Amino acid sequence: MDGPPTCGPDGRTFIEFMTPPPMYNNRVVYSISPSSKIVSYPVDQISGLSEEYITSFDPGVTGPVVLLRAIATGQATRDQHFYLAIFTYDGELRRISKLQLSLDPIKVAQLGDDQYLILGADLGEGKARFVIIDSTGALLRDRDNEGVTPSDERVLSMLSSIDVVGMKPSALPAAQRVPAALSLFRPVHSQSGLLILEPGKDARIVELLHSGETRIVRLQLPSNQIADSLITDRGSWFLRSFLQDSDTAANLYQVDPDTGSAIKRINTSGVPSTSIACPTDGGFVGIRWVARKPYLIHGEIQ
Repeated sequence: MDGPPTCGPDGRTFIEFMTPPPMYNNRVVYSISPSSKIVSYPVDQISGLSEEYITSFDPGVTGPVVLLRAIATGQATRDQHFYLAIFTYDGELRRISKLQLSLDPIKVAQLGDDQYLILGADLGEGKARFVIIDSTGALLRDRDNEGVTPSDERVLSMLSSIDVVGMKPSALPAAQRVPAALSLFRPVHSQSGLLILEPGKDARIVELLHSGETRIVRLQLPSNQIADSLITDRGSWFLRSFLQDSDTAANLYQVDPDTGSAIKRINTSGVPSTSIACPTDGGFVGIRWVARKPYLIHGEIQ
């Protein structure tokens, strides 16, 4: 699995798998319904494209959304371009659009019926950029000057606390730091909008409301916890975190959406928080590997 599972509408669990070894050079996406129905979203079967590579995936609001790189068949050169692919929840392709943006797209998330947030990097200036496009790829709104994009100081803080790059982050040029940091972002949907967690030790959540306004919540976790990713359930927030200096000791905390304070630690009974996806009325649904096979598991909060 490439990252923790995510939750879509109606309790669907979405999983991104890496392709088989030795390359692990691509990803495939599946969803599992509460009744265990499995659906795939095959970007490699999109007509007119070849060498497709999934850059980012979002469960969406009206249908799954995939940001991918690919080569258009029949073109004179073998240059790759970015595309936005929109599926139905039954796995049918609804639309494919070529993107022509003045940034390098890193992540995608659906905001509304025909609004898609692109988290990207301006490699020339070495800074993060957030823009909103429609399903055709047309630019609707630039959010660069609205206080939602992370500063260079925030980027350094994130990379330093997570140690994802394997070297001193300050030694990296900004053109490499920004894509590395944005690749860690996992936007999730809430009742009121879209939540973007800036992971790390000094983490904060940027909430893009359906009204168009923005709210920023700074997390207050135990001092030894590194924020990783979010799970939402109606008005509740749950945070996956790791013990500092460890990438295996995972925890799950319920977080106050107003103050960002950790309310309580959820005991997952030995199941890693990175295996948990969708909240239910009394607990969670997740994925558990047994004898190299994935199983859908159900747990209750005691």
